[in-house]
Amino acid sequence: MTSYKDATVSIIHLDYANAFIPDVRLNGGDEDGRTICVQPCSDGVPIDDESTEVWL
Repeated sequence: MTSYKDATVSIIHLDYANAFIPDVRLNGGDEDGRTICVQPCSDGVPIDDESTEVWL
């Protein structure tokens, strides 16, 4: 069972600066927010660096 707070079914892989992110639908009036899982990549290899920032 997936968490009801997850807004995405699978992880969104970002492999370049202007990567396409599909529309994510949320419920109106949602005060508690939802979780969007994103994995930054470099040439398809996941980046595991604490100094990396992603602004969505």
